[in-house]
Amino acid sequence: MDVNRPWYAFYPKGVPVNIELPHICLYDLLARTAREYPEQLAVIDGEKNVTYAELQRIVDRFAAVLYRLGLRKGDRIAVMLPNCLEYIVSYYAIQRLVGILVQVNPMYQQSELAYLLEDSEATAFIGHREQKQKLALIGWDAKLTLIFVEGASHEGEYGYYEEIAAVSSKPPSVEIDPREDIAVLRDGWLYTGDIATMDEEGYFYIVGRKKEMIIASGYNIFPIEVEEVIYQHPAVAEACVFGIPDPYRGETVMAVIVPKNEMPVTEKEIIDWCSARLAKYKVPRSVEFRDRMPKTAVGKILRRSLVEEVVAKQKSVGRTE
Repeated sequence: MDVNRPWYAFYPKGVPVNIELPHICLYDLLARTAREYPEQLAVIDGEKNVTYAELQRIVDRFAAVLYRLGLRKGDRIAVMLPNCLEYIVSYYAIQRLVGILVQVNPMYQQSELAYLLEDSEATAFIGHREQKQKLALIGWDAKLTLIFVEGASHEGEYGYYEEIAAVSSKPPSVEIDPREDIAVLRDGWLYTGDIATMDEEGYFYIVGRKKEMIIASGYNIFPIEVEEVIYQHPAVAEACVFGIPDPYRGETVMAVIVPKNEMPVTEKEIIDWCSARLAKYKVPRSVEFRDRMPKTAVGKILRRSLVEEVVAKQKSVGRTE
């Protein structure tokens, strides 16, 4: 048995441990399917029935639209659409252009949308007109090439179907480098940023994200380790742990907690609780209590938003002293 890959021992007989992956992009999979099964149904969206051959033609035309609007290989294009034909066409057209798809949940509100657009450095936006107000309120309506499914109504906007109807069906010619544009691998490994442990049978357990790891006085601390201990406290409803800048330790551990209703708890009580259950360097040095946590539309705590708030508060205090 390979000691570095113990899971090989559990593969059924005849299953290869290695396979050759073709150097193709996602659009190539659509093109291949359209060649082999042109009349097979690809999409059913309400009353719309689209075959693979039809889907490829629409995708090629929309890729030509994006190219004509100035979008090029490597550009980040935000798509804020639900599951629908327009989303599928946008997805594959961006792959055809070798652009970078920025997935935006249609349920996102202003703060979530602003963060994602800023963080991704998006240059274009594809969505429904109802999202225009959100873009305007966060100051992004003038920064993006806007494409709306319902059509254009103002200068600087483009209509999804209007542009597809007007453009040549000839798709853009984009050179693809398999190593640079397709394979996100280093020495055969895909780097996701997750940190995991492996047991003796080859089962992996995700313990955190590399970018969320706290480095305090040279020690590596995973927030989830500390959060799991805090959640064991009977008065804690929600907890989020992260690192904040520290001039001596590099970073120091901080916890933000939402207490359970009518259950009083103090900072000292939480710190003492952690001290009895964690190594000293993992124990939070400060604890902040809140009524609620900032969250995404699907209920995930926005750790980065908390970090930014605390750091901004630290800087503000430093300026007034």
